[in-house]
Amino acid sequence: MNASKIFIAILLCCLLVLGLSYYSMQRAYEDLEERYRELLSEYSELEATNSELMSNLSVLQTENMWLKGNLTSMESYYNAIIAMYESWLEGNFSDIPILMERITYLRTKLSEYANMMSSPNGIHYLEDLTQQERNLFLEKAVNSLPPTPNLSEYVKKYGIPMGVHVYVSFTTYYQPDPVSVIEYWKLPNETLQDLGGDCEDLSLLVYSILIKNGYNDAYLVAWLGNEIGHVAVLSRVAGRWFLIDTAGNWVNGLKLYLSAKILKDDITYDLKLPLLSIHPDVKDWLIMNNYATISISPLPGQQELDGVDLNSLLKEWVAYWVSSGEYPTEYWLIGFNVYFKTSSITQLADYVETISR
Repeated sequence: MNASKIFIAILLCCLLVLGLSYYSMQRAYEDLEERYRELLSEYSELEATNSELMSNLSVLQTENMWLKGNLTSMESYYNAIIAMYESWLEGNFSDIPILMERITYLRTKLSEYANMMSSPNGIHYLEDLTQQERNLFLEKAVNSLPPTPNLSEYVKKYGIPMGVHVYVSFTTYYQPDPVSVIEYWKLPNETLQDLGGDCEDLSLLVYSILIKNGYNDAYLVAWLGNEIGHVAVLSRVAGRWFLIDTAGNWVNGLKLYLSAKILKDDITYDLKLPLLSIHPDVKDWLIMNNYATISISPLPGQQELDGVDLNSLLKEWVAYWVSSGEYPTEYWLIGFNVYFKTSSITQLADYVETISR
């Protein structure tokens, strides 16, 4: 009997140990099963990431092939350009001393202009001044204008005011204000010293030339859009209105170009470049050596505006800028004892006609 009890006790102990072992194994299995599910989820995420990476790799490989192809193309292009210039230098070596003399002359003229002004005398915002202050600045602008010895030949050939537009476009090139400066109106002597400026600088130069030569019916005209503004010159000469937008390369519907002919593979190509996109030294050299000429032509499908109807002229000017993606909402007119602001082109035209009678 005692032996049976002992046996049963031992059996119960074994069963208890087995139960505990089974419970521990069950918990371990459940932990393993949970970890398996986590690993399976992580594997799915990795597989998706790997698929995305493979897709990106394919795109990068395609772009790499494209870049290699373009690199080869650009290399061939630059090699052709270098060969062309080497060939040109061989055939025009005798012109180099003439070019150096011209550069020396231009440096001398720049030094003369530099001596005319010791420091910048322009302003930030012309429209923010009082009328008395505006008058003083406009007077200073006109008086700052240095001699313009070549102007007469342009006026003789193209008339007034187109000759002034050609002169300014030929002797300057477009230069935006420095990024550190929000806006800056240069005086004409500063613009000529710098060989250029942006729209208000070039327009103030045109305006000053007209006023100094006795064309007092001249005004600065501007439009303001949502983000940017633009300045040009409005002048009446011999009963006709002229809107001279030098920076926009637009005068009564006409555009100004530097035209050249390029011969390649027995084919002659006509090249037309806006004058303000080229440095004055380069323009001067090209014209002097008969490699290019100045040409004036209307916009495609249009013709020169006669300037008799001021309202139509102003609307065509605005339409020109709208076609370029600009949307003027406000217009200004500025001159000696003149400051007018409006949102209507018709009101602007009526006001100009009233003060010009």
